[in-house]
Amino acid sequence: MNILLCKVGGLGDSLSALPALAALRESRRDAVLSVLCSPVGAQVFAAVPGVRPVVIERAGLSGRPGLRQVPDLVRRLGQQHVVLLSYDECTTVHVVARMVGRRRVGFAAGIARGEGLLRERLPFDNRVSPYEQTLDLVRTLCPPGLALTRVAPVVEPPGPWLALRGVEGPYGVVHVGAATALQRWDPARFVATARALSARTGFPWLIIDMAARLSLPGLAGLIGEARGFVGNHSGPLHLAAALGVPWVAVAGPSARVWDPPWPDVPGRVLRADMECVGCGRLGAPVRECPLETPGACLDALTSGQVAGAMLEILESAEHEAPAYPSCPDGSRPLSPAGW
Repeated sequence: MNILLCKVGGLGDSLSALPALAALRESRRDAVLSVLCSPVGAQVFAAVPGVRPVVIERAGLSGRPGLRQVPDLVRRLGQQHVVLLSYDECTTVHVVARMVGRRRVGFAAGIARGEGLLRERLPFDNRVSPYEQTLDLVRTLCPPGLALTRVAPVVEPPGPWLALRGVEGPYGVVHVGAATALQRWDPARFVATARALSARTGFPWLIIDMAARLSLPGLAGLIGEARGFVGNHSGPLHLAAALGVPWVAVAGPSARVWDPPWPDVPGRVLRADMECVGCGRLGAPVRECPLETPGACLDALTSGQVAGAMLEILESAEHEAPAYPSCPDGSRPLSPAGW
C-alpha cells in the first residue's frame, strides 16, 4: 500500500507531525510511506527511516503559482492508495491529493476551499493539540489504542561548533528567533536573562538565532546537549521539548493548544496576565494584534520572571530521571549534558 502524509509547514508544524509519522511507520511496516513537506520538514522527518520525502517550497504554494506546480507534484508523488492531509493544507495540496489518491482523509476545518475534495472528513476541534490532530489521521489506518509518544529528530554532535566558540563543559541555550514579529520577545531581555542565568548557574547561556547558521541536526545537537532552553513560543521550543531538555517559553499570541504536550519534560510557558493573551487559534495564527498594541503581552514579561522560572525548572529537573525520547530505529539520541 502506498500512503502519503501531507504536512507542508515550518519547524514547529513538522515536529508536531513527527510522532504520528513514526507511529504510522511502526504500525504499517508493509506500506510505502511518502511525506509531502517543506525543506525543513524533510530534515525533521529524516528521523523516521523508510519514509520518502517529497519537498516543496512553502512560498508560492498558494493561488495560481501553486496550481502551476500541480503537474510536477503529481509526477513526483505517483499514485497513492491513501492520502492523509493536515488540517491546514492549502487548496493546491488538496488538488494534488485529488489527482494522486484514491482515498483522501482530512479535516472539516473550513480553512481551504480544497477540503471539498476530501473523501473522508474528520471533525476538527481547534482546542485539540496539533500533535493529536495528526495522530487522529494516522489512527484511521492503524490498530486501536495508538498513543502519542515523543520522538527525537536527527541530531549532530555539537562539539565542533562549541569548540570554535571556546565553550567547554555545561551550558544553556537562549534562542531569540521566531517565525513572526508578534512572537518575538525583546532580544535585549533575552540577553539580560542569559546574563542572570549565567551568574546563577555558573555556566554560560549561549544566545543563538538564525545567524548561527546551524543545520537542523546541528541545532538539535546543540539544544539536546544543553542543561536548559529558553526561547520564544516557536519551533525551537518544540525541538527542545522533543529532545527532553528542560525549557521555558515566552508566549504572546500563540494558542495554548500549541504548548508542547510532553508531561515527562520539565517546562513552563510564561504568559502575561491579559485577557487577550493566546489570541491565536489553531489553523488561524494571528498576523496583527487585535488590540493594535503589538508586543504589549510580551513586554509585560520581565527577564527576572523568565530567569526565575528557568532556575525553578532546573532545580526540579535535578530530582527527576532523564526523559529520553524514543527513536523509530530503537536508538537513543544525544542526552542532555549532566543528566
